[in-house]
Amino acid sequence: MPPTTDPLTKTRRPPDDLEAYVALPPSYNLCTLRGNFVDLLGNPATGQITFTAPTTTVSIGDGITVLPSPLIVMLVNGKFQVQLPATDDANMTPHGWTCPGR
Repeated sequence: MPPTTDPLTKTRRPPDDLEAYVALPPSYNLCTLRGNFVDLLGNPATGQITFTAPTTTVSIGDGITVLPSPLIVMLVNGKFQVQLPATDDANMTPHGWTCPGR
C-alpha cells in the first residue's frame, strides 16, 4: 500500500506503522534511515527512538525555516524506518551537521 496524503497538512503519511514521516520543505533532499533492534536473546526490542536536529535549518530555495524539534519513531517488531533531511543537502543551510538518535 503506497503512502497517502493527509488532507489537512498536505504531508505524506506512511502506508503502515513502520515508517515515520516529517513535514519538511519540498526542496529538502531526504535520506531513509532504517534499523532493527533486538534484545540479548534476539527478540525484537520495544520502545522508541527520538531524532532531534541540533540546529535550525533554512531552505535556501523557498526561505522556510525549520526549527529543531524531536521526531519520535516507534519500534515495530524491533524495526524502524524514517526519512530525515540529508545533512549534506546544498538546498539548506547550514549543512554538514549530524542528527543523533536517542
